[in-house]
Amino acid sequence: MPAAMAYTVAGVLLLVGLLVDVVATTVASGRPGGWVSRRTGRAMWTAIRRAARGHQGVMEIGGLVVVVGLLVQWLVIALAAWWLVLLGTGEVVEATTGRAASAVEALYYAGVTFSTLGNGEYLATSAGGRVVTVVASVSGIVLLTLCITYLVPVISAVSLKRRVAAQITDLGPTPHDVARRLLSEAGTSQQVDVALELSTHIRTLTQQHYSYPVLHYFHSRHRKTALAVALGVLDDALVLVELAQGRDEPPIHLHLLDTAIEGFLDALAHSFIEPADEPPPQPTVEDLRRLVGSDPLPTNTDIDGRYGPRSERRRRLKGFVHDDGWSWDDVARPETTPV
Repeated sequence: MPAAMAYTVAGVLLLVGLLVDVVATTVASGRPGGWVSRRTGRAMWTAIRRAARGHQGVMEIGGLVVVVGLLVQWLVIALAAWWLVLLGTGEVVEATTGRAASAVEALYYAGVTFSTLGNGEYLATSAGGRVVTVVASVSGIVLLTLCITYLVPVISAVSLKRRVAAQITDLGPTPHDVARRLLSEAGTSQQVDVALELSTHIRTLTQQHYSYPVLHYFHSRHRKTALAVALGVLDDALVLVELAQGRDEPPIHLHLLDTAIEGFLDALAHSFIEPADEPPPQPTVEDLRRLVGSDPLPTNTDIDGRYGPRSERRRRLKGFVHDDGWSWDDVARPETTPV
């Protein structure tokens, strides 16, 4: 295969791969991002988390680093692709002397063309090169615009993520506190409204994690606004409420909230987190007795029977908490000073 054709084929393949990855990450709904971006984002987040060594302030900038890194990756791949296509399809020459441009000069020409800056120093002399120049300019405008507009809904989703966490934490700092609050308002319109609102927000976040996979890497340094910790608190609280009420099935609004958490964890488990080796500790009979506040305990208070079927779900929750830079102890205790 001639060198010119090899350059063209390589460039076109890069462009096709980039198009698929960008569309899968920014446009396609119900997907956890493009193949390349998903793995690049995961690798960057893992490196940031290891480098932070538990420093919450460092991890807080991780999401921004990941999203900027992905955008830069797209731009670099696009530039490299158009450079290869230009090398293969058209002669790039110096405008004043007609001297053939070197590979580095052709890269400069591809860069100013793709970025739509324009220049009068070099030009493509062949018909194919001129067509490539026009298409590269248009694609540069489209990709740069897409990168900028992609950031706006991501920031909005990050805000919702932290608001939901704060709303849960406002119910109480620990599972016991949240369960006690829910029990005190059992059957009231206020409990129904809070449960339905939270379930709606959590389902929205589930879809946003598919639409904006980088959302997973936006960490909060404060326990109050850390979604991983808040969902751990809420999930344990819901089971405590079921046990305290002695019911085989929760009311519909709490059931919807429970299934919303399940759907969110399913979305994360497919692409973002690994379940922990062991589920976190489950409450004891004494915890339940302290919550109910009187003896005898309600019927259907088989703690093992309620928590056993949720083992895989709770392993996912624990994995989510750890991946977000927290420990399960942070779920069970009030906020400590972040570092």
